Amino acid sequence: MSLEIESELEKFKFAREQLEKERSHRREKVWKIFSWAGTLLVAIIGGVFALKTNLSEQFTFSLWLQLILIVSVLVLTASSCWWIKQNQNIEDSVQNEINIIDRKVHINWTVPKKNIIFGYIKALIMLGIAAIAAILIPVSELLK
Repeated sequence: MSLEIESELEKFKFAREQLEKERSHRREKVWKIFSWAGTLLVAIIGGVFALKTNLSEQFTFSLWLQLILIVSVLVLTASSCWWIKQNQNIEDSVQNEINIIDRKVHINWTVPKKNIIFGYIKALIMLGIAAIAAILIPVSELLK
């Protein structure tokens, strides 16, 4: 093998390794965003339930407090979903670059198409809906 070909292969190898690190970083970041937002939404749901199911006193949220909580849940859910989507898009573009390098060095493997029925974004949306429902639905309806 000539030095020129070896040098070119080393460049491809280095570029691919860097892209793999970036892809791994994006996957980890998406998980952290999901974990953070999901934890906050579950805490909101649990806190609302704890307040509403205190049987020693009847607790109700004022209209303003409900509105503030709902807006907070919507902002948290929407911004987290957007942030996840941004990172997934970057991950997809990194994967495309990896595929280009692989084709240049004649590595032919197929990356499965994303066919996610239930992923991070849908899970956060469901948690957001559950949090809003917990805020709006009276405790008597929740305990039925």
